[in-house]
Amino acid sequence: MNSRALLRHAVAVLMCLVSVGVTASAETMLMPPKILVIQREVVKPGKAHAHSLVEAQWAQAYKDAKMSHWMGMTSLSGETRALFLRGYDSEAAWAAQSASVEKNAALAAKSAALAEKDGDVLSNFRQSVFLFKPELSYRADSIAVAGLRYWKITTIRLKFGYADEFAEIRKIVKAAHEKANLQESYVVYHLLEGGDGMDTYLIMIPMQTLAEDDATDTLHGDAYHKALPDDWKATNSKFVREAATGVETHLFAIDPNMSVPRKEWMEADKFWDTKTMAKASMKPMAKAAKPAATEAPKP
Repeated sequence: MNSRALLRHAVAVLMCLVSVGVTASAETMLMPPKILVIQREVVKPGKAHAHSLVEAQWAQAYKDAKMSHWMGMTSLSGETRALFLRGYDSEAAWAAQSASVEKNAALAAKSAALAEKDGDVLSNFRQSVFLFKPELSYRADSIAVAGLRYWKITTIRLKFGYADEFAEIRKIVKAAHEKANLQESYVVYHLLEGGDGMDTYLIMIPMQTLAEDDATDTLHGDAYHKALPDDWKATNSKFVREAATGVETHLFAIDPNMSVPRKEWMEADKFWDTKTMAKASMKPMAKAAKPAATEAPKP
């Protein structure tokens, strides 16, 4: 099995966001893993559909083998690309589970064949490893899998040597969220390996609908701004000028066909159960009842 295929679809101990409990409303809750592995695939122009077909086959192979879980999503902004997120307790757990893929010869062969097909439609591939920063995240334990459809991801690249300042800035933001009791969640990750030479952080916001993105300014209104320090604007502007080398924000839509969900996810939301959804879509439409005779409409 080639190294790219092994990296691309290694067996995961935990998914991107692992089920950790159930609320009174029976919604499966999600907890960000300590180690997040993100595989980023940039798709050649005009090859998005072909890429989705390859990824659906890859996901199905792992669903059939019942060996792994991951979340796949596609970009709604920026270049055409897909992200695949997998989570682990540690880098050692990631390595151990990756090695176990070799023990399933049939799956390894299938992955190798699909890796070649994938290569034909991709222009770039990168795998990066991130560390969860719970002290900088907000309500990271209150994300429900039911209804989750999108992620808004902000990538912040800093000059080296500004990690402490970044942490202080984010703690101010978190404290303001807590004081204003904002009804949202976000998770923060710090790049460990596989970047472009910059000190990189991710701020990931889960969303059920894009209307939530429309309401961002309203959500972060007067109560939030009053919770920030009086000198916040100047402090934040100074930090961005001195420390940041780039800030990008993009939207991604979760694709269940490219994902290998946990059983609990499918039980919480039929969105993840692609076999069930496919069967439902194949059912013949009921014949419409013959309308009762009525007078012809007046001219």
